Formats: sequence, C-alpha cells, structure tokens
Amino acid sequence: VGVWFSSELYPYFYDGSFEIWNSTNIQIYNNSFVSWGSSIMVYNPSSVHANITIYDNEFAGLSFVNDLPVVASASLGTSFDFGTQQFGIQLFSSYDKVYRNAFGTQTPVESFDYNVYCGDQPLIPYSNDSFNTTTLVTNNMNNWNLTGPLGGFTLYNSDLGNYWWNYNQSGTYNDYGMITTGQDNSPIHLIGGSNVTFVTSANASALEASFDGLFSGGFGVTSVTFMDVPAGLFAYSYIQVNAYGQQTFVSGANVVNPSSSTVVNAMSFYVHLTFKETGLAAGTTWSVYLNGMGMMGNVSSLSMGVLPGFYTYMVPAVSGYTAAITSNTITVMQGTTVAITFTPVVTKYTLTFTETGLSHGTSWSVTVAGHQYTTANASQPISLAPGTYSFSVGNVSGYTSSSVSGTIIVSGNLQLTVTYTSVP
Repeated sequence: VGVWFSSELYPYFYDGSFEIWNSTNIQIYNNSFVSWGSSIMVYNPSSVHANITIYDNEFAGLSFVNDLPVVASASLGTSFDFGTQQFGIQLFSSYDKVYRNAFGTQTPVESFDYNVYCGDQPLIPYSNDSFNTTTLVTNNMNNWNLTGPLGGFTLYNSDLGNYWWNYNQSGTYNDYGMITTGQDNSPIHLIGGSNVTFVTSANASALEASFDGLFSGGFGVTSVTFMDVPAGLFAYSYIQVNAYGQQTFVSGANVVNPSSSTVVNAMSFYVHLTFKETGLAAGTTWSVYLNGMGMMGNVSSLSMGVLPGFYTYMVPAVSGYTAAITSNTITVMQGTTVAITFTPVVTKYTLTFTETGLSHGTSWSVTVAGHQYTTANASQPISLAPGTYSFSVGNVSGYTSSSVSGTIIVSGNLQLTVTYTSVP
C-alpha cells in the first residue's frame, strides 16, 4: 500500500493510506505500507473505547530502494526524503492495540492528546493505548513472518512489542515523546540485523545523517547510529558541519552485512588552516588575509576551514612589531599550520654628550651602561632605548671635568654638557 500525503491538510493532519474515522472494533494486519505521509490514521472521540487492533504490519518510507541500482538508490534516497512528514501511524483514539509491527518511517507513531480539528486538549484525555500483546496471542499466530520493503522479519512467541528503527535498545519506548497514550514495554530486536553508525571527523560541530530515507542528528551531534538494520543495499547521505560552519554533503550507497556493525566515517571537503603567531604580547590583536579574506583576533592562533589548493596570505603590520614574513604563497592539501614570528620594534632616542674646554682634536671618552665611546669631536651622540642608564666621563690628562659620573633617565632625546677645565 503506497500513498502520498495531502499537502492541503498539512501540517494539521495527513490524508493517510488507510483511515479509520469514528469507527470501532477493526483489525488491520499483515500489510506492507510504503508511505511519504501517514500510512494509517485513526480518529475517534477520546471518550470512545475504540478497540482498533493494528498488528503484523510493515511501515516503510524509502526502504524499497533495496531493489534499485546503486546510483538510482543513492539519488532517490536524498531526493525524496520528506523528513518528519513521514508517519507510520497517527493515532488519535483510546483503548487501541498496536503490536508486532515493524516501523521504518521517520516518525513511527504520533499519538498526542489533542483534538485533530482544532488542536485543543479534549476534556477526556486520550489514553489506554497498548503497544504490547501477550504470549497467549503470539502462540496462536504460529510464528508469522513479515516480508516486505523492510526485508524479512521472523516473529517469535516472545516478541510482544514492535520493531522501531530508532529504538536505542534500552528500556521502554514511546518514540521519544511522540507517543503520549501508552508505551512499548517490550520492543522487538531484529535477529540478524546490525548497527550502522555515522561518525564525524575531528572538530565537527554538527552531523545529520540519512539512512534509507530515515534521518537523525543535529548540532552538537558527533555520531548517529541506525540500529537493527537488516542486510542489504541502502542509500545514505549526511551533512557534516565543521567548526567554522562550513557544510559537507555526501551521498552514496552502503551494503549492510548482518554479521557485523558498519561505521561510516564522515568526511569533510575542508581542511584546517591555522596561522600561529609568536612574539606578540598576550592580548595583542593581529590579523591575516588569505586570498583577500581576513581573520582577526587577540589569541595566538587564527584558524579557518579551506578547500585544498594554493593560497596567498598577507600579514598586516602590528603597531610596535615587525613580522619576519609579511606575505607568501602556500600549498594546503591537508591540515596545515603556518608560523608567523613577530619581533618587537624598539624605539630609540639620542643621548648626546658635548664637551667644552678641550683643545681642538683632543680625544675624550664617556662610558654608558658599560660601553665606552671615544671621540675627538666636540659631541658624542649615543642611540639608546628608553630606560635608566649609568654613565661616567673618562679622564683627560691635564684637565678636570664637571660631570664625572651619574645616572640618567632616557625617555626622549637628551643632551648633556661636559665641561673640562685645564689644570694649571
């Protein structure tokens, strides 16, 4: 049974493959539903004990792609995925029984306590829907098998609940809150099935995977697992978002081997390119332009995601520093780190010692910070960085000087006069 949902009714409710409206005491069993909307929709007033029984059915979305070639199945699996618009059963009814079904639709069952006509909560709540049967009932079924778009399922006397594609294999099941009128206390595990897990690459910020038309994931998700998958060829696709918000979309097909689980390592078209500086004072803002696109920050590393290829970068000037390399062309084929070395620019001032009193051509000297400067000129200029320096004036035979030694603070250009007096 296959059907398209009615867009005229969406998003209020769907026009299902099979609808039960204001009816009671009906059984639906041993069918295979392939639906892009709602396969079965049940509605009764909440005060009615409907006694609708739905069992031994398969609800599939795009699982029939198993029968298509690889290229066709991969294309179909990504083109006709209607996402959360795909329901197995919409159940707006009380005192119903749903058991021993196999659900492979995006949302297996929707069972909310509201009026489908106006959305209000009914005065008498919907309740008492059961998603399990008894061993006595299963004994009378003679181990019925399900064979349809989902593959082959052998049901045993111990299988009292339902098979759910998104069951996490732990505890009871209520379709993550979509079922509010009951729960499956004994979900069915697929014998011979295996898990298919999609795993992000390093530093990814989001992953959404679609497998056989079903999807799961979101932001902050690093792995997505589809559990109890039967053997066969399945279409898949995934979108991975890296740390920089760049998306990589991949689609294809995968053969599931029932003897072991399958891991699909999500790839990214982008590689990490990091510029790492040394030499700047902590908290200093700096920037890099890569093919004209800029990055700026006050941390030691600036990173982005880039496609493999050739890039030209330029490092703008930072006040008070010089960069060893200000531009270059690099080849980026994998994760790459480019080192940027900054050197502080030291501002220097001139301290000039000028002598008076010496005969023309007489040599004299001055020592600053342990370094001696000797000249026969009247002035001795010395280039110094800002700071405090000790100095001393050298003796000249036959003369005494006015400034023998001392300490001087250099914070700008300065001049100090040394007066020599001839000894009689």
